[in-house]
Amino acid sequence: VFDNLPAGNYTVTVGEGPENKDLTTLGEVDVTLGPGEEFIEADFGFDSTLASIGNYVFADEDTDGIQDADEDGIPGVIVNLLDENGNPLESTTTDGNGFYLFDDLVPGDYIVEFVSPDGFEPTTQGGGDDGDDTDSNADETTGQTAVITLDDNEDDPTIDAGFTPLGSIGDT
Repeated sequence: VFDNLPAGNYTVTVGEGPENKDLTTLGEVDVTLGPGEEFIEADFGFDSTLASIGNYVFADEDTDGIQDADEDGIPGVIVNLLDENGNPLESTTTDGNGFYLFDDLVPGDYIVEFVSPDGFEPTTQGGGDDGDDTDSNADETTGQTAVITLDDNEDDPTIDAGFTPLGSIGDT
């Protein structure tokens, strides 16, 4: 709000907005004020260009690389976000149900890396059909996905990883 302006002609201009946001309206409004007049319609809007990647890490009990309805999520799994060259950007852990999310990302190319939790080994990658959002996307050796390209405002909630529980043998 610009207060205590004398009557006259004004131009309200918006320069750059917040980082990673695009102006959705014209960046300039011409206003003519009469004596004591208020003009409260100089509004400007911004769209987010930010993107996100996320979803689920599951215990693949039948080792087929596909998340079945009866296969639970694994909490506390470390998930790393890498740039397209494999350089680390962010890290998180799965929540109590096995879900994770990287949001507020600038559009671009990313790799998601899953760290094998104790007591598990990686399952088969890509056990489902192409584009299936229930198969494991992590490479069995590296724990990394292929490069994922995110466009403006794109949210990709399909990047999963499956891990098979390890057994044990023992007695007295």
